[in-house]
Amino acid sequence: MAGTTFNLEDLDPPTESRFRVEAGMLDLIERLQSEGLSQAEIAVALADAAEEYVIRLASTFELNDQNPRQYRN
Repeated sequence: MAGTTFNLEDLDPPTESRFRVEAGMLDLIERLQSEGLSQAEIAVALADAAEEYVIRLASTFELNDQNPRQYRN
């Protein structure tokens, strides 16, 4: 998305994207459980990984001086 400007509201994923991500996550959870990980281990690891991903993604955004509600990547 180099050079793309968007509003923070645009970060909410479309329903189809959310469905696809959730389906992939459920597949991953099922696979990890079959490998012996507990639900608690998986939940904590997914939460930590998601948080780190969001922080890494957020660090790539630059504040657009002209409109504080817009970010540029």
